[in-house]
Amino acid sequence: MKIGSSILAIILLPIAATSAFSQRNNAQHELNTANTLPKNQFFYAVTGNESSELSYDPSAFPKNLPMQLIQGGNSRLTYKMPLGADRVQMLIQSNGRPLKARVELWCGPIRRTHFLDISNMNGQETPVRACLKFKAVDSAGPQTLQINTSEDSTFPAWVGVDVMTPERSAERQKVFDAIWKSSTKIYSQGDKTIRSVPIADNVKSVMLLVWSKDVGKKVVQGQ
Repeated sequence: MKIGSSILAIILLPIAATSAFSQRNNAQHELNTANTLPKNQFFYAVTGNESSELSYDPSAFPKNLPMQLIQGGNSRLTYKMPLGADRVQMLIQSNGRPLKARVELWCGPIRRTHFLDISNMNGQETPVRACLKFKAVDSAGPQTLQINTSEDSTFPAWVGVDVMTPERSAERQKVFDAIWKSSTKIYSQGDKTIRSVPIADNVKSVMLLVWSKDVGKKVVQGQ
């Protein structure tokens, strides 16, 4: 997965459940006491002991969005953002085939402000649910959300999009702000810096909140 954004991207990546045999506990204290951690590995382990309220909040990541099929072979769907909109929710999945797609937000015909590349082996077991925050401006023309499939014609995708009203967006922002303040953060300098976070085998989904709020107003790019 590759991210390029100037404001905020929140992405929920479900992870396929593992068998009972492999559901062992990667204890946080074992990770903290290890003296052989790679320099790029963060000292925090995702164990699933604490679950964000967003993971089971249907208003944050709805599962019942009206879905549209995008055929493979560089097919695309476009959604014009209404005037004043600043947040959009997305659900992207497949019927069990590999999921390969790109999400882009365009401000006018030539300025791309956000993009997300998606690539996983099974878009039914591991769909992507996302909430994207963007600036509510139309100075360069109407903002358009564009979702493309890959060049391979055998990899279609199902897509659901919901543009949030300003009132709903403000309510979601309060929740996101609270999570941001209380969560463990990983700082990445840039210049192809790599950060890795261990994930316990019993964890079924991971939520990423990516924001350059505390370090400046530069564009966020990552992979």
